[in-house]
Order: sequence, then C-alpha cells, then structure tokens
Amino acid sequence: MKYNKLFLITIVFILVSCNKKGSDTDTFGKKEMFTNYTENLIIPAYQNYGTKLSDLKTTFDAFKIAPDLTKLATLQNAFSATYEAWQYCEICKFFINDISVFSH
Repeated sequence: MKYNKLFLITIVFILVSCNKKGSDTDTFGKKEMFTNYTENLIIPAYQNYGTKLSDLKTTFDAFKIAPDLTKLATLQNAFSATYEAWQYCEICKFFINDISVFSH
C-alpha cells in the first residue's frame, strides 16, 4: 500500500512537470551565439588550417627536391602544426552538426 501511494505521487509529479506552460519565445539569442561561434571560432580555424596545409605542402616540396635531416625536421614540425590545426577543424565539424540540430 505504501509503495502504491508513492508510485501514484511520483506519476502525478511527472505528469505535472511535463505540462508545458507559457509561450515558446526564445530570449536566449541562439542566432547571435551561433553567428559569434562561426565568425570567431569556425572560420578562423579553417583559415589557419588552410595556411598550415599550404606551409606543409611547401615544406614537403622542398624536402622532396633535396632531402636532408634539417628539412626532415622542418617537415615533421610542419606536419605537427597542420595536424593540430586539423584537430580544431574537427571540433568545429561536430559543432556545425549541432547547429543544424538546434536550428529546427
């Protein structure tokens, strides 16, 4: 009997808490937030990645013409920098997917 009352009270609380009250206005400013993320995080990340990728290609071409240990070390550093820039773009890729989910 005690558990039945507890169960009934729990069901009532769940039903009452799921009742949607008020209007559906959005005062948070999602559009401004996503615009800010795009302009200040996503676009600069892809621009940086493009620059690092271009540097990597230039370094690789120099290494391919005349390979030596100094150019190999430079190529490895350029690869690491490009990989790091790519990681920031991968984070943005998931963020872009989230934007499309929230915009509907």
